[in-house]
Amino acid sequence: YGYYAFWFLLGMVLALPHILIGLPIGCVLVFIFSKVPYAFTRAYHKQRIARFGMQMVDALTLMANGLRSGLNISQVIDLVSQEMPNPISQEFKLILSETQLGTSIEEAFSHMSKRIPTEDVEMLGTAINILRETGGNLAETFDTIVHTIRERIKIKNKISALVTQGIVQGAIIMMLPFGLAIMLYMVDPAQVEPMITTPLGLVMVGAMIFLQILGGLAIWKIIDVKQYYISVGGDEA
Repeated sequence: YGYYAFWFLLGMVLALPHILIGLPIGCVLVFIFSKVPYAFTRAYHKQRIARFGMQMVDALTLMANGLRSGLNISQVIDLVSQEMPNPISQEFKLILSETQLGTSIEEAFSHMSKRIPTEDVEMLGTAINILRETGGNLAETFDTIVHTIRERIKIKNKISALVTQGIVQGAIIMMLPFGLAIMLYMVDPAQVEPMITTPLGLVMVGAMIFLQILGGLAIWKIIDVKQYYISVGGDEA
């Protein structure tokens, strides 16, 4: 509460000697500085998760090749931490640090799946945990995960293109009546003026805007598939 009190008192001080003006200013400052930092942090976290997901294909390919060349799982993790850029390099270095402090590789990958909450990371951690307990070919498993991630990326890109196309089409359809009205007004103002100068015309304009909003909401619901397939980290899903 001290953080919020600071910004509220700062708003009061800035408005002195007008206390009544300082009350809303203080409330606005509290609202801004309680929401904006969280929004920036959340956006940066989503961006980091997205970069990590794009790097997983190269990292898993590198790990699979390293395992085929005779390296063990700890060595290929170290290889990724040295060869790959951030943020995946940072995450794998953190896994190595945890294992050096006594944490098992299974637990370290489980911790990473909590920091990077995506299906791909969870699938990687689950595969490593199962194969280290039951035995199996990690290199082939990594190849399978890489194939799955690539196919998922293709599907996401296709859905993203379709969603963007739907948004553009919806925007054009919604702006078309307004553009047509402007063109008609430029050609023959006398024919259009009753729409904005008479009660009946205003009612018709209001009904048109209301129907446009309903149409826009309907279009958005149709293309809302992105909420389930494109959201980073699965927050919206």
